[in-house]
Amino acid sequence: MTVDIAIIGAGIVGVMAAQKVLKKNPNANVLHLEQALSGSGATRFSAAFAPLFGRNESVLNMAIKSRHDYEVLKQTLPNLPMHEMPSYFIASEANLAKYNKKLDQSCTQIGSDVDWQSDIMQATGFNRGPEHTLLTHSVGSYSLPVDFLNVLIAQLNQHPNYALRQCLQLTSIEEHHEGYQITTSDGNTYQAKRVLIAIGPWFRDSPFVHAFDPMDIRLKKVMAFHIHKKPMNDARAVFYCDHDAFLLPIKQAGMWVYSYTCEQWDSKPDCNTLPINEKNLSTAKAVLQQIAPNFVSACAGGSSFCDTYTNCTTPIVQKSFVGDNMVAITGTGGSGFRLAPALAELALEKFSEGF
Repeated sequence: MTVDIAIIGAGIVGVMAAQKVLKKNPNANVLHLEQALSGSGATRFSAAFAPLFGRNESVLNMAIKSRHDYEVLKQTLPNLPMHEMPSYFIASEANLAKYNKKLDQSCTQIGSDVDWQSDIMQATGFNRGPEHTLLTHSVGSYSLPVDFLNVLIAQLNQHPNYALRQCLQLTSIEEHHEGYQITTSDGNTYQAKRVLIAIGPWFRDSPFVHAFDPMDIRLKKVMAFHIHKKPMNDARAVFYCDHDAFLLPIKQAGMWVYSYTCEQWDSKPDCNTLPINEKNLSTAKAVLQQIAPNFVSACAGGSSFCDTYTNCTTPIVQKSFVGDNMVAITGTGGSGFRLAPALAELALEKFSEGF
């Protein structure tokens, strides 16, 4: 049998693509292949924090589109673990205009002294200077990524035309008279009219990369530390624009997640080579001392992985020059969860034959 589409990679982007295919055409046959277990790659390590924020206008529009699609999905799946999370964005005068235009203006405004005196600002101990402005951002969410993905896959598994196959390495993809022939590590072969590749940080060194025009992507370590302090009931996320760092309260876990920009480039997606090291912790605490000094002593452990980044800060959705119906998504820059629905939609639009 020839399936309508083979999706390679069962992280959040691949799973959202499967959702969208079957929503567009419930009769489509979807084969989903994953080299490990679904959600065990970059998705597993994601903070899954999703404010309406974009490094440029294109990414901001993706964030807004994805927010809408997640809200629609939540209506059909009430048990989807997606939680509202408003946020503060703090910027100095030098960075205020730059960051303000990166936020959806319909839900962003200048904060008041009441916001500066809120419990969360008092708890972190941020040293407010006359140059600082606080922006309130009323729309956003966070999720528990693995639980989120499991709910989506459970729904997909109920569909008669969806098949997920896990712990299979791809050994080859070749053009076939009906599209592509895929061979997996267990010796099985599959025929697919279309192939969508969404394998996160594994793409750069994969055999698929040679089927695409050269891409300006690099791998960078992505880190999130745990702050072992219980968030207050009305806690919200705080993004520190001058430091490109944020604090995210995870009330279910009784702690905060703290993410800062790690400049360790050319990493590889291997858990054995990406632990938090002494230098990482020292750098993270130095930044934390400036933005939330009261949290420094509670900073210990966390998560560490890597993702693909582009110089233009916009993810890549590119069609292969091998046949007409192979598309790859890469360069998500640590924002795969936040942008997944929009990226999946863009990828499906690239195929020469629609669904």
